[in-house]
Amino acid sequence: MEILEIAGVELVGVSACVPARAVDVVESLAPLLGDKAAGVVEATGIRTRRVAGADTSAFDLCAAAAERLFAAAPDRAAYARSFGAVIFVSFTERTRMPSAAARAQARLGLPRDVLALDLSLACSGWVSGLHLAALLARETGRRVLLLDGDMQSARIGEGDASTLPLLSDGGTAAVVAPSPSAVPWRFAFMSDGAKGDALRLDDGGRISMDGFAVFKFVAGEVTAFLRDFLAAAPGGSRSPSASRRSGSGPRASGSATSPRRRCRPRSPPVPPPRSAPAARSTSSRRPSAAGFPRPRRAFRSVQARAWRSSTMNAEREFLDFAAGLFGVDPSALSLATAYGSLPQWDSVMHLRLVMEFEAKYGVSIALEEVPAMTTLGDFFAKAGKGGA
Repeated sequence: MEILEIAGVELVGVSACVPARAVDVVESLAPLLGDKAAGVVEATGIRTRRVAGADTSAFDLCAAAAERLFAAAPDRAAYARSFGAVIFVSFTERTRMPSAAARAQARLGLPRDVLALDLSLACSGWVSGLHLAALLARETGRRVLLLDGDMQSARIGEGDASTLPLLSDGGTAAVVAPSPSAVPWRFAFMSDGAKGDALRLDDGGRISMDGFAVFKFVAGEVTAFLRDFLAAAPGGSRSPSASRRSGSGPRASGSATSPRRRCRPRSPPVPPPRSAPAARSTSSRRPSAAGFPRPRRAFRSVQARAWRSSTMNAEREFLDFAAGLFGVDPSALSLATAYGSLPQWDSVMHLRLVMEFEAKYGVSIALEEVPAMTTLGDFFAKAGKGGA
C-alpha cells in the first residue's frame, strides 16, 4: 500500500444542502414489501430520504451549499477572488456541457483564471476530490472549492426495493486552503474495476445494484484496506478487536489476563481413598433392570440418538425462525437454501437476517464474517455458540 502525504493544507469550511421534501422510507416501501418494510428500515437505519423536484439538479444543491460558505465571508467579492480552482464531483449531473465546475465559476463569481474540473465518481468521489483539491491548494497557494453531490432518487428503478430505501439527493461544498503549519494529510487508494457491474448506471438509465456483492466488497476488501491503512500510518496500530480476530490478541492466544486468575493458588491434588478401585469396579457401569451391568455401547447409542433428536429440533426451530423472517412456509427452506434463491432474500434482507439472528441466538457476527455466510446452514452452524 502506498501512502500519499500532503502537507501545508487544511479544510476551512464545509456546507451541505438537501431538498426540503423528506420521504418516509417505510411508507414508500410498503407497496412493495407490505408489513416487512419496517424491518428493512431497522436493518439500514435510514428512516427518511431527501428527494428533490424534477427541476432541481445536483449542481443546484452544491451551488446553494457553496453560497452559504461565501455569504459568511466578511467581504464576499474578495473571498471569491481568492480561489484558484473549483472541482465538481458527481455521477448524476444532467448537463454534460458546459461543465458543472465552469458553471459554478460563473454563478459564484470566481476568477476567470481558476481551474474548473468535473469528476465522474460515486462513493469514492469526495475523498478523490479532496486529494486533488489539496494538491492544487498546495501548488497554487490559493483556495480550492470542492463540490460533491448527486440526484439519485430520479435514478431509482421502478419497484426496486434494494435501492429505494438507500438512495436520495444532496449536495456539499468544502473549501481547502493553504496552511503551512497544518498537520499533514495522508491518502491511499484502491480501485477494482472488475467488480463494476455490482453498482452500475448507464446513460439515461437507472441505478442497478447487486447489494450483496457491494456488501461483500465493503465488509471484506474495503475493511481490510482501511485496517492496513490505519496500521501503516505513523503511530497507527490495529484495533484490539482486529488483533483478536487475527489471532494475535490475548483471547485468541489463550493467555490469562485476569490478575485474580493468575494469583489464585491451586489446591494440591487429593489422593483417592484406598477403597476407590473396588468402588470403581462396581460403579463404573449402571446396572440394568435385570441387575446386570448396562453395555457401554448401548449407552453411547442412546446418547447419540438423543443428540440427533436435539439437533433436529434445533434445526426445525431455526428454519421456522427463518421462514417467519422471509414470509414463506418452513417446508420451502433447508440448511442448503442460499442467498438469492428466494425473491425475498436480497441484500437488505441479508442484513436484517444477520441482525435478527444475532438477537435471537445471542451471538455476535464480525463484519468480515458476513460475506461468507451465504446459506442458512452457515447461520445454523453459529446458532449453537449463542445462549439461546
